[in-house]
Amino acid sequence: MIKINLLPPKKNLFGPLQQEITLLIFVMILVSVLAGLVSAYERNKIGEIKKSIVVLEKELATLSEVAKNVEKLEKDKALLLQRMNVIKKIVVDRNIWPRFFDDLTQKLPNGVWFTNLTQNDSRTITINGFSFTNLLLAKFMQVLETSSFVQKVDLDYAQKVVQSEEDTVKFQIIIILKQEM
Repeated sequence: MIKINLLPPKKNLFGPLQQEITLLIFVMILVSVLAGLVSAYERNKIGEIKKSIVVLEKELATLSEVAKNVEKLEKDKALLLQRMNVIKKIVVDRNIWPRFFDDLTQKLPNGVWFTNLTQNDSRTITINGFSFTNLLLAKFMQVLETSSFVQKVDLDYAQKVVQSEEDTVKFQIIIILKQEM
């Protein structure tokens, strides 16, 4: 027996639309998976960056302490160098003052004596004293100017005074020493 279908064939009205919906769902799933992968990758990258920030902050803290130590050591070094320079100057200058006073006393003529000798600063000396005559005082000043230690000799004042029934000259001399003795 043969069956003959005389009814018109059923039309599938949703056929092309069903294919588009399936394709759309597939594309949405694919986009969601890709977005999830990108999101996971970015979160992983952010985590790595945060870890590197923590490591770098620890390293920065360590290096800042090292920098503070270096600064302290540089200050200590500068202080020690300054002290060493002072000590070197003292060692170099330690014989200058005895040699200067030896030279001063050798050049001091008879009839001139000191009552006071004051060091005003590192290179200026004030001498107060007496002389029997102006000539002896002038001779003493000329001899001082020839000294290898003296740069300049100035007479601040000289005045006649009577001392122990003797006419004397009271004087004040300012001696400026050479920078390099």
